[in-house]
Amino acid sequence: MSYYGIFEHFNILDIEGMRRLDIYEDYFADIYEYISSCGHNELEMYTSNAFQTGGNILELGCGNGRITLELAKKGFKVIGIDNSSSMLRILEDKLSLLNAKTRKNVVSYNQDVFHMQIEDEYNLAIIPATTVCLFLEDVDKFVVLANQIYDKLPKGGRFVFDYRIDQRLDENRETAVRFISRPNQEGKEFALFQEFDNYIPGVSVGNMYAERIINGETFRYLGYTKRKIVTEEMINNIVSKTKFNVINKINFKLIYDIETQYIVLEK
Repeated sequence: MSYYGIFEHFNILDIEGMRRLDIYEDYFADIYEYISSCGHNELEMYTSNAFQTGGNILELGCGNGRITLELAKKGFKVIGIDNSSSMLRILEDKLSLLNAKTRKNVVSYNQDVFHMQIEDEYNLAIIPATTVCLFLEDVDKFVVLANQIYDKLPKGGRFVFDYRIDQRLDENRETAVRFISRPNQEGKEFALFQEFDNYIPGVSVGNMYAERIINGETFRYLGYTKRKIVTEEMINNIVSKTKFNVINKINFKLIYDIETQYIVLEK
């Protein structure tokens, strides 16, 4: 794990009782749930492709169900895959509050996407929320995954994912520290989040620190994640190694004005 800036100091201090976690696990999964939302343009991208392909949807990196549940509410059956049991717990908690018809539209598996073992059929595969950047540490593995998806899709089936654009590989960059405060009737809690680009070549490192004060007791957490910094040229090169045809590229802005490009591939 790599920590930078103020987070490096938290790590060096090694405060007694501080837990080090992946940003998508345990308490940090709850923080992610608090700050995440599904934008109209983002949802429209996946629903429009789902209507065109028909059939079920395979969602890789479904997480807390931010996209999953919205698609299920629209009548699509979604097969969600995620390796974080904490995120899937949140998905299942939210799903339990919905009507029976919607609940039947969702099935989730706690699996590594590169070692999926599912029998479900699907006509559309998606990787929302720039999550593909987490899967590109080993490009060859991703190409194998994409071709496995291709083989399972029917003719006309699609694979849609998005990635951050306008990334540079020749300079170091750090975002401003983001302060997150979450209401808590039992006490107080806050989190700090910051991203550092290119401190590890071609990789963006995300660090998070959080404190919860419950009944006078303080709980501290230090979080870490990393994702591949990708360029359009890199994505084009990766896609060229798959069996898919590119049928569309669309630029959108996600939450916090993150510039993304959606790639629509078809069998």
